Amino acid sequence: MKRIAGVLALVAALSCGGDDPPSGPSPGELEVRLAGPAGAGAALLIVEGGQIDTIEPAGYFTRSAPYSGTARRVLVAGQNLNGVLVRIRVPDRRTGYRATVVEIADGTSYQLLDPEGFEATVERPD
Repeated sequence: MKRIAGVLALVAALSCGGDDPPSGPSPGELEVRLAGPAGAGAALLIVEGGQIDTIEPAGYFTRSAPYSGTARRVLVAGQNLNGVLVRIRVPDRRTGYRATVVEIADGTSYQLLDPEGFEATVERPD
């Protein structure tokens, strides 16, 4: 009986440790999203905050290049850019990644639009 009580106490003690946040890196995927008025046809973004292993298109033409340190310059073009533009694979999703709209162009006239009307975010996928 003492042995069973000891095992139950050990199991209870081990199961209570789940509240601590995991230690170490959390590799995975993040999404770079764009919100703003309809009609954008091209966007130049800076994505920064830590190392980026890969940048994958999410249905739009995409090109990227190193910018500074761990920052990447990302060009996305397509019809009515909105929602998820690209997916980035990173070594630690807990690092504070961010995206900034540098320039944005109209999809019909190709004229530059005011980037203040657009917001780029980096989020975990649903």
